[in-house]
Amino acid sequence: MFKNKKIFYWELGSTLFIIFVGAFLHFVYQLSSYSEIVAFFAPVNESVWEHLKLGFWTLFIFLIIEYFFINKLVRNFFLAKFVGIIAMELTIVIIFYSYIFFTKENILVIDISSFIIGAIICGLICLKIYKLKLKTNFDSIAAIGLILIAFVSMFLTFFPPKLPIFFDNSINQYGIPQHINEGSVCQQNQDCQKINCLKYDTKVKSGFKPYCQNQQCRCLCLNCE
Repeated sequence: MFKNKKIFYWELGSTLFIIFVGAFLHFVYQLSSYSEIVAFFAPVNESVWEHLKLGFWTLFIFLIIEYFFINKLVRNFFLAKFVGIIAMELTIVIIFYSYIFFTKENILVIDISSFIIGAIICGLICLKIYKLKLKTNFDSIAAIGLILIAFVSMFLTFFPPKLPIFFDNSINQYGIPQHINEGSVCQQNQDCQKINCLKYDTKVKSGFKPYCQNQQCRCLCLNCE
């Protein structure tokens, strides 16, 4: 335990912030009606890469606040955050590809658990590095590293390479899906296939599907009573 409990509680707050705000961030892109600005920070699809943004951006936001309160109380602040987020992301990736190798499908409980485990590991590593007495100060390099990760994260959202970690199996494509809204002009049902009708799925078990009705795209449940 740190002699200064303030440091421990701040890092605990950071971990909880990552877990709970990160969970909410998962839905922000959809809630924003697919804003391109929000796409920089929130996942735009269900690929592994996009979900890594949940941990990075929540940590990045919190460290800006945390810096002004504990930077003078600890050593290696930025180095701790840099190593911590790398460890968190690696934990998530390793757990995901390890279990998917056997199951061949996503298991939500494991995905959520790996995110929580990664956040806890990140916090523990930060607390450890805060205590280290290093001969060389790597904080400036680590701060630059964090900024580079931020730019890479945003850039690859819009220009993803054709690698498995960037591929969204649920829609069979890379990058930002092309969304259209209800009410868009259409000629046939196929013109409306990119409408997101998930917001209606809790109302009926069969779910709503996109259809072209009176030359307008609609989310309809033709099997509903």
